Amino acid sequence: RHTEEEIKHIKDLIKRNNSKKGGKNMTDKELLYIEDALGHLKHIKTLCENCSNKLQDPNLKSFVVKVYNKSQDLETKFLKTLGGNLNG
Repeated sequence: RHTEEEIKHIKDLIKRNNSKKGGKNMTDKELLYIEDALGHLKHIKTLCENCSNKLQDPNLKSFVVKVYNKSQDLETKFLKTLGGNLNG
């Protein structure tokens, strides 16, 4: 799960993005869907990190690293779509 600070930052990004584009604000339910999707991506990345550190098979480790990278890419694209990223 994302920290309360990250969630607040995500919601602020969405609000800023909506006001820039003259869009309507998202509902609480829509914000929960976004939080849930980002939480799933973060969980997948954590599992991949833990797993890749323990794996000895190079092919399996390479696969897990690719899954991690794909999850990171999806999270970045998702946040850019919302109008920003967690670091800025």
